[in-house]
Amino acid sequence: PLNHVVDHTPNFRWTYFDTTGASQVRYQIEVGEDNDWDVAELWSTGEVHSSSVNTEYAGADLIDANHYHVRIRVGTATDWSIWNGFLFTMNSLPTVPVGQSPASEDTVASGFKLVVANSDDVELDAITYDYEIYSDVGMTQLVYSQTRLYEGNETSSTPSIITLPTNSNYWWRARSNDGFEYSSWSVPISFYLRDPWSIRV
Repeated sequence: PLNHVVDHTPNFRWTYFDTTGASQVRYQIEVGEDNDWDVAELWSTGEVHSSSVNTEYAGADLIDANHYHVRIRVGTATDWSIWNGFLFTMNSLPTVPVGQSPASEDTVASGFKLVVANSDDVELDAITYDYEIYSDVGMTQLVYSQTRLYEGNETSSTPSIITLPTNSNYWWRARSNDGFEYSSWSVPISFYLRDPWSIRV
């Protein structure tokens, strides 16, 4: 089986060979939810007159984490091959990580960490996290980033951050990756970075 398919319009490819030397002049592809081919629930090309050895999926929407059955046959002008079938599974996106610290409108000192609650993944893939901090609410001025940091037990975080200018407002976000696809970015969270020795009331 082909696992973790991320393209929702996958391209099916095959190799044609005939011992008699006859050329391929037609093909047929069906995609279904099971191995009962009385009905191809998602897609059937019907008989396509072509020597092409690939075609793009053009059926019903493929749903993340679902398993799908495919069968393909090719033909000469007079004969069809037997059906050749296989199974593939659509990858599921990891859930969006939830920012925990700094929380919205928090005031923090240099040496803080960005902390998120871990994402979930249907396939239980190993998750990594990307983190970003911006100096503007429009999220255009990137001032800090870390990518592909490994997951912790229940929460995940960056190393301590000590390089940002203090007495400034910042906005941060995070996303997760299951090794195949990224989640969406989390909702931006604003915080204020103060001098280590100052108290803001």
